[in-house]
Amino acid sequence: MIEGIWQGEYVYDEYCKVPFQQVTIPFTLSIRQSGVMGMSGGLEGVWQDDSAISNITMPANVYGLAKDNSLFFVKLYPKTFGYDESGNLFVGDEAHPEIFYTGMLWKDDIFHGTWRIERTFRKVNGRLYQILAGSGMWWIKKV
Repeated sequence: MIEGIWQGEYVYDEYCKVPFQQVTIPFTLSIRQSGVMGMSGGLEGVWQDDSAISNITMPANVYGLAKDNSLFFVKLYPKTFGYDESGNLFVGDEAHPEIFYTGMLWKDDIFHGTWRIERTFRKVNGRLYQILAGSGMWWIKKV
């Protein structure tokens, strides 16, 4: 059953240009089942990064589908964030771009998979920032 508390980690692929490239970032994901129009297996939840490593203190909402040992969801942070040329974190008021996750059941209580975000732009405090495309791997284990 997908409902419950999951703990996991994610990492950026080596080509991604972020301050914590190849650093494993722990997170907690609380999932509950939810209806998706016309299908069973819908889910929603709340994702919380380990802020001591990622500097991300805000939770993200998760919406998706668990079906036939596969997991598909989108992660939505309420505010835009990224890193400038000097590696400093910036945060703006607009919603962050969607981050897409896919995964497969690996063992009874472990999912693993990949994530990706598309390149886009956001204006933060009057300055235009580029949010680079990125991807990586992730896993979760039920607690």
